[in-house]
Amino acid sequence: MKEKLPVLISRHGHKMFHLSPFQCEFFLHFYSQPCPGYFNDDQTLDFMLQGQHGNVSRKILVVDGKSGLPVWNYELPYHMRKSDAQSVLTLDKKSVFLFWANEKQSLFKSLEPRPRIHHLYLLHPTFPSVLLDLSNTTDPVIASSIGINDLQKDAFYITVTRSPTSEHQPGVLSVRKLRLRWALMTQSRDVPLKDTDPKINHGELRRILSRIKFIDFAQKF
Repeated sequence: MKEKLPVLISRHGHKMFHLSPFQCEFFLHFYSQPCPGYFNDDQTLDFMLQGQHGNVSRKILVVDGKSGLPVWNYELPYHMRKSDAQSVLTLDKKSVFLFWANEKQSLFKSLEPRPRIHHLYLLHPTFPSVLLDLSNTTDPVIASSIGINDLQKDAFYITVTRSPTSEHQPGVLSVRKLRLRWALMTQSRDVPLKDTDPKINHGELRRILSRIKFIDFAQKF
């Protein structure tokens, strides 16, 4: 007798797909809002999911919207509380995904006493074997959002951070705005994923980034 698998449900109660046994185990530690976007070329919404993996690691997973199977996954250190991923649509009808995590370090470096640096990573579906490090902060990120500049075909990423203070005083809130096209061309850093394939073509990556344009995600969920 076949066991029934859980079903991922959208915000409006519509069934999207069944979950595999692998995903069922993952969802036991799943704690962030699924982030919809177009990772594949079939124009069916896919979803980025994030879950705790161990004490200080985060598993990031992109799930195919038709089959429910993982099409991309990676694990990174993570030392913040819940922080949802964001996505933004490009003119070529694909989405880039943005999420926070910490950088992988050698065991020796990880033991050095230093402030934890949280990195804002961008995943472009055309180049799944590399992440783009757009920005970083030592303060915990408590909220984020994406906006669109229609005239410039650009997107901006809003981050709210809280600086740590003493136990009896509230932290200071800071709001920052990052233009994505500017960040991609002037300050982004390539982070190759060593356990992925194929090798990244850096010239092609830079050519794509120089022409990228963002548009409003008109479809509602």
